Amino acid sequence: MNPDFHQLIEFLSTIEKDLALEETDSSYLLKLKGDSKGLELLLENQYRLKLSNIDFSELDKELTLEFEKDTFYLKSLKFNLLYDGSKGKIKMDNLTVFSKHNGK
Repeated sequence: MNPDFHQLIEFLSTIEKDLALEETDSSYLLKLKGDSKGLELLLENQYRLKLSNIDFSELDKELTLEFEKDTFYLKSLKFNLLYDGSKGKIKMDNLTVFSKHNGK
């Protein structure tokens, strides 16, 4: 369940309007703002995640991508999905860490 780095970066450009930029001392953070069909496609394509009996729009969702400020390398992708309703409960937390960019 390892996402393809290059496909992930390319995919981000298709949902850029759904992302908000934040800044820390050492990183740039892109965070999902609002509900995005793009996140569902990302999780299906890169993580092979498919839900049954619950519509993706019923989930509370968070997505954060962290990039190194100096190099712009993607450091991590974190997503959280939560559902607590009449169909049951789901809680999924995922952290994917990227390293050794260009063999470094």
